[in-house]
Amino acid sequence: MCGHHSYAVVFLPDWIAAASISSYISTVTSGKGHRVINHAEHAPINVVGKTNTALILIHGFTSGPASMREFAAELAAAGHHVHVPLLPGHATTIADLASTPYTAWQHAIKAAISAVAPSVESIWLVGQSMGGTLALDAACELDSDPRYAGTFVINPALSFANPAAHVAGILRYLVPVSRPISNDINRPGQDELAYSATPTGGVYELDKLINATRAKLLRNAPILKPVHLFRSTVDHVVPESSAHFLRRCLGTHLEQTALTRSFHVATMDYDLPLMTSTILKKIGNRVGKQA
Repeated sequence: MCGHHSYAVVFLPDWIAAASISSYISTVTSGKGHRVINHAEHAPINVVGKTNTALILIHGFTSGPASMREFAAELAAAGHHVHVPLLPGHATTIADLASTPYTAWQHAIKAAISAVAPSVESIWLVGQSMGGTLALDAACELDSDPRYAGTFVINPALSFANPAAHVAGILRYLVPVSRPISNDINRPGQDELAYSATPTGGVYELDKLINATRAKLLRNAPILKPVHLFRSTVDHVVPESSAHFLRRCLGTHLEQTALTRSFHVATMDYDLPLMTSTILKKIGNRVGKQA
């Protein structure tokens, strides 16, 4: 959703209330009137570092690696291995995302972890929005793995602002798309190059992912390895109830940093240096560089 309006009602009721919605749906589903994604801009990022530490960065819903590119470069400059996979259904077509099961996103993260594991001694997960959800989902299963070191989540999606998202499984047949939920960024001139519409089928899969991750967190809490929450004080996409749930699950075990100058897509916002320095300091406290 471009601009700074109606973020709190991302998935209804404005869909049905809007007089122009039929025309909007027709335009989006016909492929007219929305941006063409440049696949090169969302190419996966794979930087081979000089340390024994790898960071796997996970982008958000409808977005792609372009939203993590500057962040990845800053972390890689410290000498670490940095990998940003492109999640299935992203940087292709809106229809593709609408039909991609959330398990495909889970499998993509497992594949990224498996690919880097033989080359390093420690792996950190870093997730933005839905990427944070996926990072927490993986953390619950990796907690006893000696190579898994910890997780950083940036405005993770563990709840919806509008409860209508929970019936997206039904709504997808009535309203296949809605307006975009992208570019909630305080810093001028930024563009995460997300889809120009939100597929309701994708929201349905995101809802299933959130439910699965919440169940794992409740079942596995407290996670033994470090979890650090970066939370924007102003976020027009993910409600505060998401962070509240994570705090309730992890209690004092959860480390937190407030992002006072950034909106939802903090990886492209003013607090990027703060997040980078916090992560590098944390990693430095646990894993030294190889000789």
